Amino acid sequence: MTEWKPEPQTPEQVEQGLKDAMKQAKEDGVFDWGYDDWYKTKFPDYQLTIPKLSNWTCYLFGGSPGDGIQWTPQKGRVPNAWYRFWMKVFFDCKWVKND
Repeated sequence: MTEWKPEPQTPEQVEQGLKDAMKQAKEDGVFDWGYDDWYKTKFPDYQLTIPKLSNWTCYLFGGSPGDGIQWTPQKGRVPNAWYRFWMKVFFDCKWVKND
């Protein structure tokens, strides 16, 4: 049995070979998994809606701007002053109005 020995290639030849292989794979549909058609037929009326955020931010558990965990509730779902006060007392949460 004859042993196979590859011919040396320059980096330019290797790069061109990879480009040709990717082009052929795209033409053959290797990267076409059909996800676009699947969700369009399965969920034709599906729309992604992003809720509007309020102008309040809560820095949770002693955090501060740029540090720790922050949470911005949806518009119209901001806790009242009584709730915010007790969050400060028990959990060291700081509420800031962003106006």
